[in-house]
Amino acid sequence: MKRHQNDFRPFERLAYWMNWFDQNFKKNLSIDYLPSVKDRAHKEILSKIDKEASRPQS
Repeated sequence: MKRHQNDFRPFERLAYWMNWFDQNFKKNLSIDYLPSVKDRAHKEILSKIDKEASRPQS
């Protein structure tokens, strides 16, 4: 069982970053990327959240 499995903060971060991503993706880019590029970026966001959540907290 992952140490952060019962920690709700990663889910709060996920909601924040997904909201940011949805609001800023098209505004900050001059072209529309393929859905696969958005999917890859979404996976990177999830990976960052997981890495941050698994770091020891002080």
